[in-house]
Amino acid sequence: MVNANEWLDKKIPADEREKSTALCVYRQICKCSNYHDNRYTHPTDEDQSNPGTAPQYHFYNVILEEELNLNDFVNLNELRIEGTGQDNDKVQKLTSLKVDNCTKLTKITINNTTLGYLSLGSKPKLQSANFAGNKWLNFCDNVLKNQVGKLTSLILTKDNSDIKLEAKKLESLVDSQKDILRNNSAYARKTIEITELEIQSNKLNKLTLKD
Repeated sequence: MVNANEWLDKKIPADEREKSTALCVYRQICKCSNYHDNRYTHPTDEDQSNPGTAPQYHFYNVILEEELNLNDFVNLNELRIEGTGQDNDKVQKLTSLKVDNCTKLTKITINNTTLGYLSLGSKPKLQSANFAGNKWLNFCDNVLKNQVGKLTSLILTKDNSDIKLEAKKLESLVDSQKDILRNNSAYARKTIEITELEIQSNKLNKLTLKD
């Protein structure tokens, strides 16, 4: 395991972070043919070194712990941080993730971590979000219900063949947050947010029934 911010300082210099459009960190070992030195460049090493090509970082066999601050990645479009399961020896050990300044972030996948706090900023513009296997994850005030509303609207633009799948993903996110809010004493009085989540969950049920 490695302290997340210290790991970041070693792997990606501060002056390169602003250019990056993708950051993916996996616990599993990479099987890619052009992977080297804990970094998989996309699509080729030549493109990665080309000043006109935005760097996309892929790291494998990495276990991060404590806080990870990505606020320097102001052009980040995609973020993935994944463990290999929910057991203690399979999760990513993060406790806090900050992406408030990542205003261009449209895709986020945070799976199988010990993350307790996620700060997305006041107006996230996510088009795709996947938060599976995060037992302790809490979103900062108002961000979740705003994002749920955004994703619900996006579902309405999907083809009928996709609507059940998209609704299922979002309903899972909503239900997991309801459970966390109910069981965490620090959030026990957040009844307004719980009610909002229930309203959004009911909307999703109606969407799937229409299909």
